[in-house]
Amino acid sequence: MEVALAMLSSGVVSIEENMNSCNIFYFLIVSHQFATINCYLETNRPVFNAAARKSKQSKSKAEKTTVSEEIDGASPRKENGELLLKRREVHSGRALTVSTVEWSVAENLAKPNSVLEGFMWDKETEVDRLRERVPLPNLLSQVKLAMTDPSKPKPRDWISKVKEMEEDGFIIIPECKRTEVIGGSLRERYDVATLARQYVKEGDAKALSVNCDAVLFGGALEDIETVRNTCGEDVPILASDLLLYPYQLYKLRLAGADAVYLVAAVLEGKDFLYLAKIANSLNLQTVVTVTSEVQIEALTELLSPGNVNCLVLSNRDLETFGYDESGEQALNLLKSSALDSFKEKHGSEVLILVEGRIGVGDLGRSYIDSLKDAGAKGAVIGQGLAEINGENGGQALKSFYEEATIMD
Repeated sequence: MEVALAMLSSGVVSIEENMNSCNIFYFLIVSHQFATINCYLETNRPVFNAAARKSKQSKSKAEKTTVSEEIDGASPRKENGELLLKRREVHSGRALTVSTVEWSVAENLAKPNSVLEGFMWDKETEVDRLRERVPLPNLLSQVKLAMTDPSKPKPRDWISKVKEMEEDGFIIIPECKRTEVIGGSLRERYDVATLARQYVKEGDAKALSVNCDAVLFGGALEDIETVRNTCGEDVPILASDLLLYPYQLYKLRLAGADAVYLVAAVLEGKDFLYLAKIANSLNLQTVVTVTSEVQIEALTELLSPGNVNCLVLSNRDLETFGYDESGEQALNLLKSSALDSFKEKHGSEVLILVEGRIGVGDLGRSYIDSLKDAGAKGAVIGQGLAEINGENGGQALKSFYEEATIMD
């Protein structure tokens, strides 16, 4: 628009030509915005809205629209059954001639084939914007200063703190999370500092997980720093986010994270090793989440002993970002030969946890007993605690132990 006005004032184009160009630009901008909104509708991205959550809860399950219903057809998969994921298109566009001037117009024509793929694209865009504000060389300088400055927070041993909780029986790592992809807000009022304090002071949690993703789960990088300042130096934090670039690890290190999630499904062999190496250089412990035997087999072959500190077996469906409501996905992974081979190579020191709908619906006491019998040491739980008590996380954690009778 500014270019068109400048051309008008300089007499390069007539008023009629300029109005035509303005109309075209307006059409392109609106079209791009509509495409972006439409993409979010197709992936059913959650919006923090307590009133909307109450409305959703009043509807029957049969009336609810799932993310999978919004995706056109089944997502493409590799021969081994894993989702076929492609990175975001950044060079798509077309030429547009306006009077004597030819413009290059960027268009977002590609659509993700799965919620996970759309999540990756949005995360790449998020990282691009962060880089524009703080270029990588500047961020590296900040990290180096923080690592040498004794007054700055240093990473703590998240794994050891979690293992201390094993003395109480089945380990519960409470998660601070604002929303879920399906269902929206988990609590009517979400204050990460208050929730973390309740988990630690009233629920006696020795370690926490904090979801700091802003794309799907309503979190923020600042949540890590807030929780650390609230709970003190005795409660280490696992930062839950979709990590694709070392840049994100540097940001988490500065925020005060102690351990980080790596999602096996989205990282190819060399990418995974590179991020794990960077995390280790920053003294961040690595927690890997998997959803299939294929992913476990790939990790067994790829990693050397000591490269991973914890393995989380998830009930999440990465195509829709819903969950396996039966809980069989994580349970079958616990009983699989792929996990046996992983343990044989990496030893019993690697902590085995589960996540995804634990304590929700039918995945209560009997399911937890089945997980324990199959070898799981504990679980990362966010939604399950919110459904028990949405007002007080500490009381929810206590009730969870009591109702599930998982303490020895």
